[in-house]
Amino acid sequence: MHFNRYSKYFKLIFNAFIFIFIAFAVIKKTTRKPLIIKLIRFLPDLKYILIWTNIDKLDKDGQAYFIEQNCDYVNCYLTRNISIFGDVRYFDTVLFSVQDVSKYDSLIPRIRGHNQKYVFVANNSADNYPLKRTYYFYLAFEDSLADDYITDAVLIGYNNNAVPVVYGGAAYERFLPPGSYLNVHNNTPAQLAYKMNEIILNRELYHDFFRWKNHYIISKTRGLNGCDLCKLLNNPMHRLEKVSYVNFRKWWNPKYEQRCGLNNNIFLLKRTIKHRIHWILSTLRYPLLI
Repeated sequence: MHFNRYSKYFKLIFNAFIFIFIAFAVIKKTTRKPLIIKLIRFLPDLKYILIWTNIDKLDKDGQAYFIEQNCDYVNCYLTRNISIFGDVRYFDTVLFSVQDVSKYDSLIPRIRGHNQKYVFVANNSADNYPLKRTYYFYLAFEDSLADDYITDAVLIGYNNNAVPVVYGGAAYERFLPPGSYLNVHNNTPAQLAYKMNEIILNRELYHDFFRWKNHYIISKTRGLNGCDLCKLLNNPMHRLEKVSYVNFRKWWNPKYEQRCGLNNNIFLLKRTIKHRIHWILSTLRYPLLI
């Protein structure tokens, strides 16, 4: 009798112990932080760069870009294959097109590695305009009137045998061949339109805008300076550096509040000038690319 009574208590204690053990194991499993499986790379010294979205001029995977550019460091590996490691966090750097920033929720990865760097690359669409055969002028208007600010918009005209009509805050005579462009600042829209009409009618005047080709050449620089990017990835101090800004816009442009009103006025003025020139030339039946 005593044995049966103790056996009953023993079973209750044993079952309670088993229940507590199972409950503890389940709770520990559900609350445990996910572990990242140890990264096994093809070559441990390579710096892997993931091209997250389409970026112009980066059409080759692997190390070819860095080798062809004779970079000091060639141990960087470009790829579009997101599943190389099975986890986006394993890439050293992820390249994004700037346009993706405004669509953060849908286009940028939701997880990020501890030392992973995000690099945003300007990615303009191709300039597939019939300039060479149809257009005489190209309106190369800048987005800012800042000093010395000139984008490659002016090169679109030069590269397609169209006279660039420039509008910006830079001293263009310091950067562009003399007599190769028209400056909006020197004329009213009406004066500029009639001057353009006169140039179109006089082939000798028009050809004068291209005499610079006898003395100058346009050499294209690399769109993406991958050598510098690879060099930074090989700098351990830069890899460990953590930088964040509470107000990114103010850090990027401390005077943005004063400039916003000015930029809005610039936009309206640019649009007015474009429409005015376009309307005058359209009445004269001459094409102009805006």
